Amino acid sequence: QHMNLGFDKEETLTLWYNGNQEIREHLDAIKNEMQEVPGVQAVAASSSVPGGGINNLFSLIEIADGSMSPTNINTYRVDYDFIPNYGINVLAGRNFSRDFPADDTTAFIINEAAVKNLGFTSPEAAVGRKVDQQGKKGTIVGVVQDFNYKSLHYAVEPLIIHMNSNWYNVLSIKIQSDDIPEVVSQLDDKWMTLASGLPFNYSFLDQDYDKLYNAETQLSKVVTIFSSLAIFVACLGLLGLTSFSVQRRFKEIGIRKVLGASVRSVVVLIANEFIRLI
Repeated sequence: QHMNLGFDKEETLTLWYNGNQEIREHLDAIKNEMQEVPGVQAVAASSSVPGGGINNLFSLIEIADGSMSPTNINTYRVDYDFIPNYGINVLAGRNFSRDFPADDTTAFIINEAAVKNLGFTSPEAAVGRKVDQQGKKGTIVGVVQDFNYKSLHYAVEPLIIHMNSNWYNVLSIKIQSDDIPEVVSQLDDKWMTLASGLPFNYSFLDQDYDKLYNAETQLSKVVTIFSSLAIFVACLGLLGLTSFSVQRRFKEIGIRKVLGASVRSVVVLIANEFIRLI
């Protein structure tokens, strides 16, 4: 619940359009329109989002000794805004940039796990290496810090990221507002205008990601309930023991009071028997 995941999942609305061709053809215009809604900070498109499904594709990647190594590697297709939108740190090289028109066809980014898997001594050493993924050829332009794109049940695996608008299925909308319901309502209205007939199927990423740990959440609730019951029963037992002890020593307490004992000293006398139990 508190581990640093390597990306920012808060206040991110995910809007799935499942590869609708009309949306893909007018994606930039739709993103610009969505960003005009007050409270929307940024909009990014991708094939999936952290916690969602991911493709594992055959690739040829240049390794440390200069040869091309065949490997199956998890793959994200994203646009220019995905990495900054999720606050993912770039350790070496650069992010995809509109200043480099060829990025959408020849640029690849890998994560730290891929750097280690390919045998490079540092992220910088991986930049500039060749990649051939199912016929799409290019070079590695950057390395990002590892982020948990799967649940924490799994270690972070090697990941390669590149641009391919034909695979985009979801918009990630970063919201920064005190009135999120109002922003969502305006986004709904905007979506109905931009994508007539396509439902506004949205969810919040942090809630979706938390669903990955339903088993742990249920276990936590069960442990809490039974622990509370156990403590309650134990307290009843201690209360019974205390009551029994007071009754058993009733005459002793009366004699002590007659001889001048204070209430405090009598309470301490009785309590000393149960402090360790409590």
